[in-house]
Amino acid sequence: MWWDTRVILCACLLVNSVAAVNHLARLRRTNQLRTRSNCLEFLEYLPSSWEEGWLQKADSLTRSICDTMQQERRQAKEWLDGVASHDVPKYSAQTKRFWTPLSKVDSMSVWSFYKYRDVCSDDKQYVYVPIEPAVGLLRNPFATPCTSFDPKQNVIDVQDREYLLLASPTWTQYFPGRKLLFDLGTGTSFDSSLLWFVEKYQHLGVQFDEIWSWEARDTNPHAYWQTVPDKWVSKLHFYNTFATEHTNLSAPLGMILDQYKAGDFVVVKLDIDNEELESIIVRGLLDIAHVLGELFFEKHFDAPEMRPYFGDGLSTDLTGTLQMFRQYRSAGVRLHYWP
Repeated sequence: MWWDTRVILCACLLVNSVAAVNHLARLRRTNQLRTRSNCLEFLEYLPSSWEEGWLQKADSLTRSICDTMQQERRQAKEWLDGVASHDVPKYSAQTKRFWTPLSKVDSMSVWSFYKYRDVCSDDKQYVYVPIEPAVGLLRNPFATPCTSFDPKQNVIDVQDREYLLLASPTWTQYFPGRKLLFDLGTGTSFDSSLLWFVEKYQHLGVQFDEIWSWEARDTNPHAYWQTVPDKWVSKLHFYNTFATEHTNLSAPLGMILDQYKAGDFVVVKLDIDNEELESIIVRGLLDIAHVLGELFFEKHFDAPEMRPYFGDGLSTDLTGTLQMFRQYRSAGVRLHYWP
């Protein structure tokens, strides 16, 4: 989401104070006995050859992102078709290999995977969980500003979310505890982003027990709560204030650590349109990666196609963004690009 706002932040919101760091350390010690949320031991991140190619060639592709994606429409179409039908590669314990109904396509060249060990199973079997590849503009590969691969198809909005491969029921079953959603930059109504999350996860069998959301823009409380469906009123905690990097209990990092218990499935979305503050918060989220089920983050970066939306003067380019995604995913964070 993009808009012009006048943001006045005191320096204390942009600097990690010694007190905040010490508080985070205390919270970590308090939670050290409940750091592993389930039976899964993360082993490694397995990027697809497609994703690896984009990371290696990002510098040369920066000025031709959409043109390159058009040349790679076969992989992009498999990606979108797979998400739409949940027809993604699976791992067969019998044959010890990946398989997919899309037999004519080398699916392992498109989909990336997280590799885990099920430490609760008798044979400590491996579990492979797919995720959409970090390529191109990291969003729908045929959305505006890139053109559609099908001239007859309606224009796909730049904020389209149908490219995201959420965690499957096979994976979420390893999280027997509560289902918690934290939305940093939630918008001024429930249907801005929260409605999408609750409906998508409900389709996958995940019913959120509680939701916390933060929004910096002044929001009429009566108008906001009128947009909240009755079933979510008692489960939603809405803060009409800045999402800061601090670790007190009114700030996201502190709230996540305070609420988390072993077995909980935690989903976090970060999109507050403040590059400096987002960078601090997302680094803090990396420090507590062990409690995150899934993380959605809209990273603003400099690319010619995105300047009408993100503006100029951004400190990160495509290369830096792809490197950041690789760093987080390699650390076990199930990181998605939020549009």
